[in-house]
Amino acid sequence: MSGKRADGRVLAVGRGACRGVRVAQAGVLTVRVGCVWLTVERDAADYWLAPGDALPLAAGERAWIGGWDDAVCCELAPLVEPDEGDGMLAAVRACVKRWLRVPVRARS
Repeated sequence: MSGKRADGRVLAVGRGACRGVRVAQAGVLTVRVGCVWLTVERDAADYWLAPGDALPLAAGERAWIGGWDDAVCCELAPLVEPDEGDGMLAAVRACVKRWLRVPVRARS
């Protein structure tokens, strides 16, 4: 997942509570306040995130967010593809597209 971040939504969870969220669009969950406990459906690991930590989430994933003894606050920001006119990035993409179209010749 790469690209620019779009404006996200704020997820606040009260002390001792847990909140489920289904990710509609691939994005990044960033902790703003508190120590966050995060578990993602079908992922054997649990994650402990501090303020400023971030974890990418795929579209369709379901996650549960909670704090330890305090209220927590996170931002879930979707990722959007960069504009094709983004200077150097657009030039690199164009080169890669051209390179992928070049047939591979067998060496003799």
